[in-house]
Amino acid sequence: MADAIELAGYLPGEPGPASYPQSMDDRMAEAIEESKKIRRFPYSLRGMMGEDNQYALPSVVSIGPWWCRFGDRSRRLRIMDTVKLAAAYSLCKLSARSPSHVYDKVISILGHVRGHYEGQGFHFSNYYHSPFDVSDGELATMMFLDGCFLLQYMMGGGTDPMLQKLMSPSGIKKDIFMIENQIPYLVLKALMEFVSFDVHGFIATMGTEVFPNNHNKEEVQRQKPRRRTQSGCTNNVIEDGSYEPPHLLGLLHFHLTGSMPEMAVPCGAAELARIGIKLAAATTTATCRLSLSPLFLDDVTVSWLVNMAAVEETAAGDFIMPASSPEAQFRLSSYLSVMAMLVNREEDVQELRGRQLLHGTLSNTQALAFFKGLGHSLHHGRQYDAILEKIDTYKRDRKVRVAVYRFLYDNYKTIAAVLSITGVLIGIFKTLLSFKQH
Repeated sequence: MADAIELAGYLPGEPGPASYPQSMDDRMAEAIEESKKIRRFPYSLRGMMGEDNQYALPSVVSIGPWWCRFGDRSRRLRIMDTVKLAAAYSLCKLSARSPSHVYDKVISILGHVRGHYEGQGFHFSNYYHSPFDVSDGELATMMFLDGCFLLQYMMGGGTDPMLQKLMSPSGIKKDIFMIENQIPYLVLKALMEFVSFDVHGFIATMGTEVFPNNHNKEEVQRQKPRRRTQSGCTNNVIEDGSYEPPHLLGLLHFHLTGSMPEMAVPCGAAELARIGIKLAAATTTATCRLSLSPLFLDDVTVSWLVNMAAVEETAAGDFIMPASSPEAQFRLSSYLSVMAMLVNREEDVQELRGRQLLHGTLSNTQALAFFKGLGHSLHHGRQYDAILEKIDTYKRDRKVRVAVYRFLYDNYKTIAAVLSITGVLIGIFKTLLSFKQH
């Protein structure tokens, strides 16, 4: 036994008892750093890219290095380069600092920035382009211009009327929340040392476009992203610095999944109604248990949802990602999987609209196509499995009640007609009886 213990100390890859905890700490720290990388759109979700890959490829503006130099698309996107220069000039003017002073701040964090793009994030599949190769100067200029552009866009173009007009296309709002169109959040943090802006408030407002609720705008602006604990409750984690998003898309994902209620309901929406499970829209994002968050679907929010699902999918590749990581829990993917399960035909879409669970500009046919496309691609999280188990338990434990409710639900018109006829006959009978008595 002693020889075996001694031999174990020499086995490659087998740390001794003393070094094991430190090794795990190192691996965990490495996983957290890996989670901050700017990833490519996962190949496994290629079926969700939309027509002509509209949910994966920017159409108006490129942010970061992925689409700055590839083919015709990059040439079209470079039209916005002039707007980026104007945004940078306006931001520096607003900060009362020279462009060189602000640029030097970006230079000071360049080593960390480059680390956000390098590593295994390059090598998901040959389906993607080769790793980019840019000099430090080119990368610094890119981060400076793109960071200034993003801040100015979030500030509505600042005080420059022309810049406000140039930043008005709705395609920008879609492009800046694409997984391949991101810059590290630390760039925005560095630039916000020169201008004061509430990015979290901006993202909170964007979040209400996906999950409409009864908050007024001022209330939303005060809301901070929240993370759900194992018990189902949510805690603020921004103030203590325990979570820093990798990029804007990550912050949007964190805000939405941290404020989503537990999904207590989801077969199709019409079928659930037949067995007595009633769908109800959540009216607030502050509670721990509600039915389902109401969802707004248009071309922009569909793109956001697809790209946030991509964030969760890429996090799944980090097998030592902390379980508490918001990306690792597939909360959004579980929610979308439940919605896809609810929608089997256009009747189900209409049922969701009637229950105030689905809003937006997509037609019933378009919404049905979107949800059915999700079902074949998404990674199902633990919450999705738990919901299926609860529904199955409900059906097993209440067989008689379900059967009676289904019969009444399916035949309520006939039953109502019979009762109505019966009421009429009783009335006639009473009338005849009164005539006979007279």
